[in-house]
Amino acid sequence: MKIIYLTTSMLDDDFNELFNLSKVKPNPSNQLFHRKVIKSLMKVAKVSVVSFRPITPKTLGVDIIPEHRKENYIYLPIENQGVNRKIALKKAFLKLFPHLLEGEEEMPIIIFDAINLLICRLAKEVSQKYHLKRVAVITDDPFKVQSIEPLLRPLIWFNYQHHHGYITISEGLNKLIGHPKKTIVIPTIIDEEKILEPTKKSDSNLYFSGALYKQYGIVNLLKSFDFITFGQNDKLLIGRLWSID
Repeated sequence: MKIIYLTTSMLDDDFNELFNLSKVKPNPSNQLFHRKVIKSLMKVAKVSVVSFRPITPKTLGVDIIPEHRKENYIYLPIENQGVNRKIALKKAFLKLFPHLLEGEEEMPIIIFDAINLLICRLAKEVSQKYHLKRVAVITDDPFKVQSIEPLLRPLIWFNYQHHHGYITISEGLNKLIGHPKKTIVIPTIIDEEKILEPTKKSDSNLYFSGALYKQYGIVNLLKSFDFITFGQNDKLLIGRLWSID
């Protein structure tokens, strides 16, 4: 079985290079989740990854395509000029896609990041043209993501619908999509109804729960402790830190 995975994630070294070049940092949570899913899929199937690399103001015109494309990653060429970038990405993807089907005895499955409107629409277009099954990866409710422009939220939600299968990261999103028989849940977050009430203590304390990654500002958080006075200097950090290698 072959899978064609459409995403904005990149190989780790390339993402770190983009991260270092960027004035506006790409969101590392998207990178970490999709890289983990992709690496898992590569253990059971042949996977071609088409990356629509996230672009930020400082990387306009910067070529970060690596010399070696390991793990079957393909970075689409980028024309970083506003709307023209999306047009160029679409043309490059539609030109590339037939070559991904060459030599395949069995038609591949398309798995794609559904919160990206361009990727979602392209996945639907090639799926219909070549009669391929497509599976949408749902990581967020678009109406709750502050970085998404309000006018785009209903469009993203509309494009969440009518796919052959779904992968979500919580039972809450599974219910939101409304296709439980066609959905695989990969739990990575705690649903709101499962959060326990905090235990009150007489001593002063600071509690942090989240992903312990430098990209999320954990180092700055630790440094900020030096400016805060606690009753007994109690600090508790609970979070997750995994390797995607």
